[in-house]
Amino acid sequence: MSDNVRNALVERIKNVQAMPTVPPTLLPLLHMLELPADQWDMRKIVDLISCDPSLAAQCLRMANSPLFGRSRTITTIHAAVITIGTGRLWDLLTAFCLMDLAPAEQWLLDPLSFWEHSFGCALISRHLAQIVGFSQPDKAYAGGLLHDIGEMVNSLLFPKEFRAAADLAFTEEISLVEAEQYVMGISHCEAGRLLADHWHMPEDLAQVIRCHHHEVAPTPEHAALVMIVSLADLLCRVRGMDYGYYEAVQVDLVADPAWLYLVREFPRLRDVDLVRLSHELDDYASEAKRIVAAVFRTDSK
Repeated sequence: MSDNVRNALVERIKNVQAMPTVPPTLLPLLHMLELPADQWDMRKIVDLISCDPSLAAQCLRMANSPLFGRSRTITTIHAAVITIGTGRLWDLLTAFCLMDLAPAEQWLLDPLSFWEHSFGCALISRHLAQIVGFSQPDKAYAGGLLHDIGEMVNSLLFPKEFRAAADLAFTEEISLVEAEQYVMGISHCEAGRLLADHWHMPEDLAQVIRCHHHEVAPTPEHAALVMIVSLADLLCRVRGMDYGYYEAVQVDLVADPAWLYLVREFPRLRDVDLVRLSHELDDYASEAKRIVAAVFRTDSK
């Protein structure tokens, strides 16, 4: 693709009128992750949910769903928050915020597969962060959830070009980022960074979005978070938690840049039982499917 066409795509992304609008509750939720979970102010969370009618309705629906098996009807946001619990509340809140960004029919990728990959990556990112001793495992979860948000930008703003890139990836069994660069000259990493800047997203998460495929290097202060999410993304794709197509990924895990960085910075990673981790990935894949099913379908078990 010529530089002129690529530059035209970049300018279209920068067009404020074309960019998706940040969900009003998303940034307060992301900034809340700067605090340890035991310092979250549940009153503020309840107030935040209550001010968003759509979010409030979804929380009540979820609290009353078979997922939590309640014997009585939950009628207040406070009771819904208690029912859902802090362990799963943030996962579901961010899911509600992000999945409302665009109707499923506007996605050129299978939305269920996309979100299953995103939630799988989020769960594994948090687990890896806990394994290596990273100080903000919930921030790692957020990075895993948001890392591919640029695919939404490319899908919504460049449907023709992105369809061609997706078709190439599916046909040739290559990574989507490779196909995007070949067809469009701009990957979801760069598009996602532009969206993150437009939304005034925290810089560490913006770098996860831009750098998780190692197209550019993160700044040193954010490298650990980026590498955790990058490794989680790779593990998801290797285990078939991708976008609904087979990607012929040939991986030497211990030679991967993310693995090498994390082993150097967090030596305890060397002691990880990779066979056990492989089984844990299957558990996270199942959990990701449950979360997505619960959000997309009210009758999920």
